[in-house]
Amino acid sequence: MENILGKLKPKEVIAHYSKIYLNTFLNENGFDFKENQLEYHRKKPEFKQIISFSCSRNNYTGHIIDFAIGFCNYCPRFQTWYKKHYGQDVVGGPLIIGNERKMEGWNNQYQKIGHGSFGYDLINHDIEHQFFVILENLQKCIIPYLDQFDSFEKIILNPNKYIEDGQFDLFSSLRQIEHSIFIDNFKLANDIRSKLSSEIPKDYEKYFQNEIKRIFKE
Repeated sequence: MENILGKLKPKEVIAHYSKIYLNTFLNENGFDFKENQLEYHRKKPEFKQIISFSCSRNNYTGHIIDFAIGFCNYCPRFQTWYKKHYGQDVVGGPLIIGNERKMEGWNNQYQKIGHGSFGYDLINHDIEHQFFVILENLQKCIIPYLDQFDSFEKIILNPNKYIEDGQFDLFSSLRQIEHSIFIDNFKLANDIRSKLSSEIPKDYEKYFQNEIKRIFKE
């Protein structure tokens, strides 16, 4: 093990152990490993689903091998449509976000809090156990999430909560409407609009009306 950690580059070490501990499960669930990108890809009719490893820029062969794991639905077609339809870039780019409520069952043993934090550390913590934790999170949380939100319609029909940390979350609701227009489901777009109109707090009403005019081009 020490020979691998000291001989291979950090990305190669992560790829090496990913293939040992994660490949079988992810291959069985339709994912292919893109080793050069340190990503697993799965194609769905409307999305590319990506499970990725983000490496610390401080990684150094044999001394620092830190990384985090992420996952997303990716749709450049929505970004292209948005730019053409609205004449501006979409916030979030090609990333299509489902329900972001905290995942039940997530094992955060190696998680660190804060922007740019990397929880998994292959130098200072047990490698096998860390990958068992990653596999557990894949099995209990990540794959079920990606299975649940594998189409625009599923994401639209399972919105985020309106209230997050005491703040009314309007962004995700407006994005639901934009997604509905993108898939040509104007009835759904108008249903969401009507529901929001009856529930929006007064403090958000002016912004909401301006955004509705922009989205529906009124």
